[in-house]
Amino acid sequence: MNDVPETVLFHERQYFRDPFTWIILAGASALLIGTVLWMIVRQVVRGNPFGPEAISDGVLLTLGGTVAAINLLYVLRYALAVLETEVTRRGLFVRYWPRQRKVRQIDLEGLRKVKVVEYRPYLQYGGRGLKRQRRATAYTVGGRRGVRLDYDYGVHVLIGSREPDRLAEAIRMAWAGVPAAQREEQSP
Repeated sequence: MNDVPETVLFHERQYFRDPFTWIILAGASALLIGTVLWMIVRQVVRGNPFGPEAISDGVLLTLGGTVAAINLLYVLRYALAVLETEVTRRGLFVRYWPRQRKVRQIDLEGLRKVKVVEYRPYLQYGGRGLKRQRRATAYTVGGRRGVRLDYDYGVHVLIGSREPDRLAEAIRMAWAGVPAAQREEQSP
């Protein structure tokens, strides 16, 4: 993930496989595409103009193709999404592709607490993906467990993970430069 070869304490690639999100996307896509197809069949195939002042068949077909293409791009955005997390001695790095093209280093300065948590992505953060709120940022693609980083200035960052215990341990090591067990002894 980084250009400089360095000891990697933790590395994880996660893909968007949340069934709830896929059910919503499939339902919305089916409804949208079904409505457009119904309009096209009604007007172009059956010759029954859609509405009192119907648009031309060419415009309707162009509109239908545009709606289908935008819908496909939206679905592909989720199908191709990847959350990549890496921890080295230099710090914590994340990237949620395609929304973030470059790797982002999560600042460990001012960090107060690192803890493994269970979270509710839709209720707490408004869904999956890269979600930003006033005092919180969440990187999630699946599951309900992750690592929460609490900062001295009142904000937090949540990183979803299939292996949150290992991720938390690696973050603690990068944060303190010492094993996590020693860091816990030094914490107030």
